Amino acid sequence: MEWDKNRIKAFRKKLSLNTTQFAELLGTSNALISYWERGKKKPSGPSRKALTYLAQIKGIDLEELKKIDASDFDLRKKQERKKR
Repeated sequence: MEWDKNRIKAFRKKLSLNTTQFAELLGTSNALISYWERGKKKPSGPSRKALTYLAQIKGIDLEELKKIDASDFDLRKKQERKKR
């Protein structure tokens, strides 16, 4: 599976993690997560495997993840804030 910037951010948000927590879980740096999510860099082979493995152990369907856009989570968050 190709891990592009939107898919990585959507995955992180689906796990309800901030970038620091996500980086710790993957054993990488917060800066690298930021680069991935901004499209400045793409995950290397070991990082791609770690992302895929994490999705599997968290029970996240990779096919469904392909359909998720990180903006979906941002929109839901804004709607929840308006309700309060």
